[in-house]
Order: sequence, then structure tokens, then C-alpha cells
Amino acid sequence: MQHNLKHFNLSVNSFKTALLFIFIFINIYPFKIYGLRISLIINLFLVVFSYNFKTFLNFKKGAIIIYFAVLVTLFSIFTFITTGNIGQFILGRNLRILISSILIVLIFGKIVYSKEQFISVLKFVLFVNVLIVLIQFVFPDSKMIFASLVGYEKKIVPFRSFGMFTSYDFTGFYCLLSVLVFSLINNKKYKILNNLALLLSIGSCFLTSRLAMAICSLLVIYLIYINRKKIRVIHIVIGGFVIAKVLIKYIYLLILVLVVSMPQLGYLFNFPIPNSVGIENSYGINSASLLIGKMVFMPKSYYLLFGYGINPEGSDIGYVHLLFLYGLIGTSIILIFYTKIIYKGLKILKRLKNLELFKTYLFFSILLFVYNYKLTFITASGAYELFILFYLFILFLKQNYTNELQY
Repeated sequence: MQHNLKHFNLSVNSFKTALLFIFIFINIYPFKIYGLRISLIINLFLVVFSYNFKTFLNFKKGAIIIYFAVLVTLFSIFTFITTGNIGQFILGRNLRILISSILIVLIFGKIVYSKEQFISVLKFVLFVNVLIVLIQFVFPDSKMIFASLVGYEKKIVPFRSFGMFTSYDFTGFYCLLSVLVFSLINNKKYKILNNLALLLSIGSCFLTSRLAMAICSLLVIYLIYINRKKIRVIHIVIGGFVIAKVLIKYIYLLILVLVVSMPQLGYLFNFPIPNSVGIENSYGINSASLLIGKMVFMPKSYYLLFGYGINPEGSDIGYVHLLFLYGLIGTSIILIFYTKIIYKGLKILKRLKNLELFKTYLFFSILLFVYNYKLTFITASGAYELFILFYLFILFLKQNYTNELQY
């Protein structure tokens, strides 16, 4: 009897793990059908399907997430009424935040049953993007196939991979998250596989964006430092290889930029003059200067407080976009929400003495704010969903810890 019950529980847990993989996968990656995100459809199905499942996290615990989503949606409606400006894309984004928040809070506690289950699935989901980045690098023709799957409509460039996203920066962001989870959350049972996945994740960062390359370089240096007492010769070789690779790539890129802009240098030093269009398209030579120059500006007068309700032209910077969409008041609401959630999450993990997750959550949060300077990340599809999923997971850990103390 006990054997049958154990076998039944194992089967149920395996089924829930498969559901969790689908749940995280479709909420992170931007698959659409006729312009509608697949995640909304599958989340609705999961709400109904998991209705009778045992709940491992009280719905009320995630209420702050829903309150925030409602507040942001109402604020955007207020901006629309007062200015008459609201784009279809912006309205869709706010509705997505509201619907996703409700559905994710409803589903999460039904299909997550352990710390190990969530972390293993999260690692696997993030590693899918890493593998696809590497596949696109090894087999360049595959980029056309993946472009049609994820809706990538920009020009495909030879030096980088876009993975599962429509932006190299988004791809780099998720490759960095893969580096974080495989380096900071160790799995002693599968140590070799974990380390292999870490190396591949590090490699994938150098095939996406310059920002991912720079941050990954710093991460590798940090990892070498914190593990300096455990480091063996093989680790020094690998770390040295990664750092050398980055330095060589940066130096080579600098030479290419100089030669493209001043061809006479190429003739002087007998350096082959490359195809300037390919270099500029792949690396955006002028984009860095734009991010600290012409792209920085703010709304004026009344609109500085309440926003225009539309994206500005001439800037990609996330914080500039937030000011134009929501004004200082709306942007403050969003940033206060994120700050509060991050603070609460870190406080819980510190109380639980879970240093691995504490570091992972802290670095993840810092990455969000850093990347939001380049693009609007903190309300973007996938990034927002992953942020609230991680917070719900922390609440789940807290509730389990409290239950254990009671028993």
C-alpha cells in the first residue's frame, strides 16, 4: 500500500514538474499567435486544469503583485483620458501585465511543490535559450527558422545570435541569468553537468550583446574571486581563456572600428579593411554614444508628472520610456513596487540563511535595473513575469519554512 502511494506521489510530482516547465517556458519566451501571446492562452488553461490541485502557496501572499498591476493599468487609463494619447502596444502591455499577474499568482502555488523542483526547471528553461544561441552560431542558416518562430523581424547579422528573443540585449540578459543560476546555485549531485552548462552559458554571452559580454566578464572575475580557495589549475585555465577571449574580441573590435572610420590606418599598417556595413550592423558602433547623449531627454510641463501615454521617438532608454509613458508619478509607482518586492525578497532569503538564492536574486534585480537603461526591461514581456515568479518562489520558501517550524 505504501509502495503504491509513493509511486502515485512520484507520478503526480513528475506531472507537476512537466507543467511547471511549460508554465515558466511560455511566460518567459515571447511566442505569439496572430499577435496574441501564447502564455495568456496556456495560463488560462492551467488555471482551470489545476483548479483542484493542492495549494502550496496561499493566494493572498501574492496580492501585492495584483494590486500593483491594477494600479498601473488604472494609471495608464487616467493618462489616456487626460491626454488622449495611448498606443495600442502600450495598452496591450498594461493589460498583459494585469492578466499575467492574476493568472501567475493563481497557478504558481498549484504546481510548485519543492525548492529543488523550481530551481531545476528554471535552470533547464534558461539553458534552452543558451543552446539555441549556440546552435545559431554553429549553424547560421538556422537563424531564419528561429526568426519565424519568435517573430524576429530585424536584419540578421553574422556576428551575433538572437536566441529565443527579438532583441540581442534580451538574449544576452537571459544568457547572463543562466550564468547566475548555474554558478551561484550549485547542484552537487550533477556537478559535472552543472559546470558544463555554466561554461556553455558563459560562451553564449559573447555571442549576443556587448553589454552581456562586459557583465559576463565581471561575473567570471567575481566567480574566480569567491572560489579562489577551491580553484584548481583547470579553473585558472578556463577563467584565463574566457578573460583573454573577451580582451582579444574587444581589442579586435576597436581596431575594426578605427579602420572602418579611418581607412588610411588600414593601409598604413597593412590591416585588411573589413566590410563596414557588417561591422556597424553587428555591433552598433554609434549606439553607445547615443545612450549617453541624444537619447536622454524628458517630457515637459504637465506631462513630466503624468506622462504622454506613448513611447518617445528618438530614444531606446528604458527610463526615458517610463517617464513618457507614466510620468514621474507612474514611474515612481513602478520603481517603488520593484524596490519593495526586492527588499522583501532579500529580507526573507537572509532570514532563511539561503546565501545562494540571496546572491542570485540580488544579481538578477541589479541586472534588471542595469538593462532597463538600454531598453524597457522591467515591464517587458518575459522579464516582468520572471521577476514575479522568482518573488512567488521566495514566498513559497518562507511558507514552507514556517510550516516546518509549526510541526
